[in-house]
Amino acid sequence: MKLIPSLILTLASIGLFSTSLQVVANGSKVEMPPLYQKEVLSRSIANEKRAISKELAINYKHYHRHLKSQVNQYQLSINLENFHYLNSQTETNIKHLNQNIRQLKGITKYNSNIIDLRLADVKMLSQWQGGQSPLFAYAPEGNDTHWTYIEAFDEAGNIHLLDAHVVPDRPVFIIELNNEQTLKEGIETMRAMFNATKVNNGISTLNSEFSASADEPLSTTAIKHIKLKNVEESWISGDAEVYAIVSGISPENTDVAPQLDILEFPYLNEADTNYSPNQIIVQWENYRWQAVDILLMENDDNTNYKALAETILAAAEAVLRLIPDPTVQGYAIIPQLTNAIIQAMPDSWWTNDDDYLDVFYTIFEDQMYTNHKGASNNATVDLEPLMIQPRN
Repeated sequence: MKLIPSLILTLASIGLFSTSLQVVANGSKVEMPPLYQKEVLSRSIANEKRAISKELAINYKHYHRHLKSQVNQYQLSINLENFHYLNSQTETNIKHLNQNIRQLKGITKYNSNIIDLRLADVKMLSQWQGGQSPLFAYAPEGNDTHWTYIEAFDEAGNIHLLDAHVVPDRPVFIIELNNEQTLKEGIETMRAMFNATKVNNGISTLNSEFSASADEPLSTTAIKHIKLKNVEESWISGDAEVYAIVSGISPENTDVAPQLDILEFPYLNEADTNYSPNQIIVQWENYRWQAVDILLMENDDNTNYKALAETILAAAEAVLRLIPDPTVQGYAIIPQLTNAIIQAMPDSWWTNDDDYLDVFYTIFEDQMYTNHKGASNNATVDLEPLMIQPRN
């Protein structure tokens, strides 16, 4: 379990939002109602994937030749929307299950199929192409550090129990969500809510667009290098998909309002690997003060992005309402804002390396950071100021 630095906020009880959230700041306390229970969501999505796994297993003999023509050493995964060799009933069932999963994840604005079929390991390819019958598996519910076995189906619909921590010695196809697509859609959903939401006490609309005029230089901070110490994934989970929430204070109003920007890191999927993206992570014109916090998160099958955005906004706005005069504290309130976001997330997220990865507190404009470690000592970054000049 990762240890979070001392937090200003506390949860009402240990649980998965089964009780209301208590936000504490400056000696005041306010309760917010629960927004969703991730444990229930986990069970629901696992059940949907289980149904697809069994459906594909028992119908394997009808499409296996076409599957072998599309899966190879360069492409271990296919999207089931683009695989047109299933019988009509199976296609109908998959479309129905796809919509159920979209509803559970809060990304109902989109219609594409987000369900993939992936061969678990390239080493299984020769066995499978040589004629060995595969199993069809799915990631179960709950915390992957607690998994002892993975349930899989054969062509007869029989259940096989596979070791969760050892790659099987026979071919296994995994029914999974397309993490890249779901994260992209989830980020778009959250960004739209961050940009459009107004709080009840009159604080203006959140806005992540540039506020600098076209003829002024743009002050930014870029990630030159980044490395994660730990991205633990079971063999069935695939690569990690990482994103960041940058939290600060909006420059748009006389009142103090949260400014939340969200960015995708599509390249950051392996532990102990140095990446050199030169990616802009902070656009300073978006923030009132010259300081932000950066929270690194990992995409999870069981995240409802709409509910997550609502949770983050509610927590951020609640903590700011409890501070009598935020302008007096200045940028010192930003860690309180970030801690509110961290504490608003379901308690189960802190029991393994999924979801929360690390947090960088109080990153300043115009400052270089070399070999800078996050508060949980899991992420290390080099950050550099980058001034972008306007075109002449």
